[in-house]
This record gives sequence, C-alpha cells and structure tokens, in this order.
Amino acid sequence: MWQNILVEVAERALFLWNNEHLFDMISQNRQVIVPIVYPALERNARLHWNQSVLNVTMNVRKMFFDMDERLLLTCQSNFQADEEKRAAAEEHRRLTWEQLERNADPAFRPANAPPSSAPPRVPTVT
Repeated sequence: MWQNILVEVAERALFLWNNEHLFDMISQNRQVIVPIVYPALERNARLHWNQSVLNVTMNVRKMFFDMDERLLLTCQSNFQADEEKRAAAEEHRRLTWEQLERNADPAFRPANAPPSSAPPRVPTVT
C-alpha cells in the first residue's frame, strides 16, 4: 500500500514539471535550478524501481536537455565527477576501517572478526 502512495507522490511531483507556467519560470532561471535538480533526476533514472516514475523522470530530463543541452551536459559531467569522488571516499573509509580492525586490540575485536594468531588479552581496570 505505501509503495503505491509513494509512487503516486513521485509521479505527481514529476508531473509538475509539465506545467507551462512552471516551465517558463524554470527556463528563465535554469542556470540555478537545473544544477540543483539534476542529481535527484539522475539518481531517480538510475535507481527507481517503478517504470511509470522512470518514464516521467526521463521526460523531465529530455525537457531540460531540449531547454539547454550544454547546461545539462555540464550537470551530467559534474554529477559523474561527484559520484566518482563519493565512491572513492567510500572505498577509502572502508579500507581505513579494515586497517583499524586489523590493528585493533584483540580483546576488543568484534565477535564475527577472524581470529588472530595472538591470544585474546583481557582488559584490566586500573
């Protein structure tokens, strides 16, 4: 039930872009609006599970493309660069965490961690 409601909300929000008055205002301010909205549209186009929402998303992207192709391509390039930075930062965090776990005091290792060659040390309170 909730999924149907969420799909309807997403569709209706995307249909707002078809309003001629809103389109005119966006067109006049596209240098500010498109870079803000583009990442959400791109994530929607890549990840949304509902075909109807995907279709409306693609229509909105095409509308922006027809409005200002160069701006949309710039937004697309910026989005891709940001995604690569995000993925690199995520990988760096993962590797740092793994290194911290390897170097951690064996007495404080999580239960699901692989056993180390050293016997566990019981922490002492002083």
